[in-house]
Amino acid sequence: MVYHVNIVVGSESCEAAVAVHPVLEALRIHQSPADKKLPRIWWTTSGLMALMPIHAAGDHTSEAAPNTFNFVIPSYTTTLRALAYARENEWKPLRGTDCDFAFIASPNNARSKAPLTAEKSARELDDVVRQHCRTQVVVGPTKPETLSILESCNAVYFGCHGESMSTQPCKSYLQLGTDAESHLTIQEIQGSRHQKAQLAYLSACSTANVSARDLVDEVVHIAGAFSLLGFRQVVGTFWQAKNTAARVVAKLFYEELMLGDGGDEDCVARAYYTAVMELRGSNVQYPLVWATFAHFGA
Repeated sequence: MVYHVNIVVGSESCEAAVAVHPVLEALRIHQSPADKKLPRIWWTTSGLMALMPIHAAGDHTSEAAPNTFNFVIPSYTTTLRALAYARENEWKPLRGTDCDFAFIASPNNARSKAPLTAEKSARELDDVVRQHCRTQVVVGPTKPETLSILESCNAVYFGCHGESMSTQPCKSYLQLGTDAESHLTIQEIQGSRHQKAQLAYLSACSTANVSARDLVDEVVHIAGAFSLLGFRQVVGTFWQAKNTAARVVAKLFYEELMLGDGGDEDCVARAYYTAVMELRGSNVQYPLVWATFAHFGA
């Protein structure tokens, strides 16, 4: 069932809860289910609403206060067509000797006073996953090497800087190295479809941010590009994540993902939800810390 919510946003202070509450009411989602198995919901936005983290709408005064996270497991899709496209590839469990995970890290390109711990984080995640699947850690790959990895793996993790370009959104990029030649752009990512693609985890800044304000209806961002590449499930960020928070969420996500048998496709969204809820528990009054993380796709 699809609900369309038309809202005129008059100021930046307009809360996303204005859009969320009527949808949950229409779906008769009023409280957490007794069995604690929350339903999933997919948000698709346009216009200025594409700039708002509506998955985190609600009261942030305490964990028990009414908040979207207490009622549903939220996911996004850029369009309904994109969601259908993401589901065209057959879901295959993220387990076994025929399942390939790649952890790509670019630790030497930090441009801030707080250097990335990308390589260390990637190796921690590899430790979690490698007993269940074939894995590889790749540090500072070239663009051709990265594109080759994307063609051959079931799941990929990027630990690097990301940049959302407001004037030319198709040139938004993941920074694989220290110079402009290492910028892997949306334009370069798109253009092919990979049958093995299942999961892309983008631990980079603003990979789900629509920075081109005159193109908000197009919803062009890096996470969306990976969906179009064929990855059924994508985890990205709306704005810059703190290094510690990004590392905590990624480790919790992969630990939760590896707990089950991977046969249920919902396991990815539920692993994302569990990881973010854990971070939220100690930062509930600081949504800028935890609300940046978002799940896209099937």
